[in-house]
Amino acid sequence: MKIIEGLKNLSRQQKKSVVAIGVFDGVHVGHRKIISAAVKKARKSGRNSVVITFDPHPLDVLRPKNHPTRLTGLTLKTHLIENLGVDMFLIIKFNKTFAKMSAKKFVDDVLVDKFRVQNVVVGENFRFGAGAKGDIKYLEEAGTKQNFDVEEVPLIKTAGGQKISSTRIRNLLRDGDLKSAQEILGHPVFISGVVIEGKGYGSQTGFHTANIETEDKASVPKEGVYTGFTMIGKKRHESVMNIGPSPTFNIKKKRIEVHILEYNKPLYNNTLEIELIARLRDIKRFKDVKALSIQIKDDIDKARSILAKA
Repeated sequence: MKIIEGLKNLSRQQKKSVVAIGVFDGVHVGHRKIISAAVKKARKSGRNSVVITFDPHPLDVLRPKNHPTRLTGLTLKTHLIENLGVDMFLIIKFNKTFAKMSAKKFVDDVLVDKFRVQNVVVGENFRFGAGAKGDIKYLEEAGTKQNFDVEEVPLIKTAGGQKISSTRIRNLLRDGDLKSAQEILGHPVFISGVVIEGKGYGSQTGFHTANIETEDKASVPKEGVYTGFTMIGKKRHESVMNIGPSPTFNIKKKRIEVHILEYNKPLYNNTLEIELIARLRDIKRFKDVKALSIQIKDDIDKARSILAKA
């Protein structure tokens, strides 16, 4: 997959394109349906499949005091989209200048001129352009004039009739419901972040931990003890992680500490990708470090049993 960062790096394409457009935060099953529809059309017609997304999330710029937390950072989003067989991925930097671009200019300059678009695939209620004045109807009218087709992919609903959305996934994570979140995402819940230096409390328990610093706007699940896998290079390592405070050590600040089983090499400044599989328990205060260590051992035993089936 060819990755293009910014409109300034986008040149006119030789092949005609089928383009899917959206923020695609989480790359959940609804997003995957949109992107897969574009890939299928492109392959059938011998055209390029293109995904256009925006970074940061448009609401970070338009409503900075009321922006949503981010389900997937850009690196993970790129990885998930690449796995869907996309040929080209354009990441448009969303800022106040781009927010002023009219729907007409976006269609004319980006879709028609640069991508030579033949098909546009978007989700239900898609809007774009300055003031969100562009919509499905506008795209269809533009397509009639400039010879491209538009496909609107309807929202997907759960078995219970609830619409699948990034907002719903954020709420499920907030409630600690990993299973439901995973079903709607269509892939595991991931956390990514940089390993920073900690206070050394992990060594006191006999279980060394990597302290993870995530993006400020990252969606982090409900406080608790979880199990999953940590990606180091191309290898998945069984792990147990504490998301939240450490009351036994009188630490109130919410943190992410990961104990990677059978791994003791330094990881400072490395970016780790953590795949969450299950929530083991709530966080609690223990009477002393020894009692905490006994609980961690029990957590690890339970984690091994769960991960053996994952």
